[in-house]
Amino acid sequence: MLNFLKLILVFAVASVAILYFTKKDIALSNPHLPVLAQGLPKDLGEAEKANILIIGNGVTEYITPMVEEIGEQYKQLFRNGLRVYNWSQKNEGIHRTLHKWRSLKKKPLITIFMGGESEFIERKFLTKDTKKIKSNIMKTKDPKFSTLFSLLPQAAPYVLSPVNKFVYDINLPSKKDFPLKSLEGSDSLKYIEFNLKLYRYFLNQLVMDVRSVNKNIIFVSYPANPKTKIHRVCKASKTSTIADTLYQINELIKKNDLNEALRISRILSKKALGNAEVFYKRAKLEEKSGNFKSALRLYELAHIFDCETKEANIVTNKILQKVGSDYGVQFVDFYGMILRDFGKTPLFLDGKIPQEKYFSKLKKSLKQIISEIIDGLEN
Repeated sequence: MLNFLKLILVFAVASVAILYFTKKDIALSNPHLPVLAQGLPKDLGEAEKANILIIGNGVTEYITPMVEEIGEQYKQLFRNGLRVYNWSQKNEGIHRTLHKWRSLKKKPLITIFMGGESEFIERKFLTKDTKKIKSNIMKTKDPKFSTLFSLLPQAAPYVLSPVNKFVYDINLPSKKDFPLKSLEGSDSLKYIEFNLKLYRYFLNQLVMDVRSVNKNIIFVSYPANPKTKIHRVCKASKTSTIADTLYQINELIKKNDLNEALRISRILSKKALGNAEVFYKRAKLEEKSGNFKSALRLYELAHIFDCETKEANIVTNKILQKVGSDYGVQFVDFYGMILRDFGKTPLFLDGKIPQEKYFSKLKKSLKQIISEIIDGLEN
């Protein structure tokens, strides 16, 4: 019996050794995730000097000067004021942003995140793997498995379901795969739905990482322009009847018969559920008729049902707001600040950059939140 137990022990030790010296790769750091970034960011040193770190993508460069002005007001507490560094990157998805933040040895006092604009640029998973990915994520939430993976990450490939991995070099530009371009039908909808769930998951991870080191994070909703053109109508929402009716509406618009065009588009939008073009067409007619509240809602719906979405929209902003609410994160609704004036005044300079007055409003909100954080340090 003793010899048998010794044999079992030897086998166990040998198995652990084999596991430890094999399967050593970047995927083991987050074995349950289908997408990862690797490498140390080139500008890591500059980011580590910051008291306030701006992360995310899109138009964050335009908020840097205002945050620097806010930081300069604290020269009495900090020798050079609060140092600000913009670590955001064009076309950077949340998977890259999280990797960069985790690479920091010296964490910033305040992190400002504004993103959601680039979540559909790089491929993150294959739709055929979604069930396996969900199962793997659930396993990592099980205390037994999470303990095992923390002690012996090499065991993960033997426990988790195998999925296709997408690993990106953090110092190379984001790959413009635009995965939705190659997907059709239900696969497009599956990718959109699961990608948004991944976005929420990564945001949760970011907040928990920040909180684990007793630092602060501020969420800023993305200033998405709801009037941006849609890219593709979902195949399931196309019919010959809808196409014929849209043609009829377009002919009426050419004749400047906007009232009749609007009447028909309202009927069509109630029947053609999920058709982005129908929502977008009606939105434009409602706007021309001065029905701005309805127009805005329809523009937002059009982007929700866009089967080749590329930009941030009302959904990515709502996800950010919900995660912020769940964790008690300070949330600044920059998108809401702008869209409150929809129909009253031009909102964007070139379709993408908000008017200067909205940045002034954002500055006021950020100044108040940063002041509260600094006051908390003094008490």
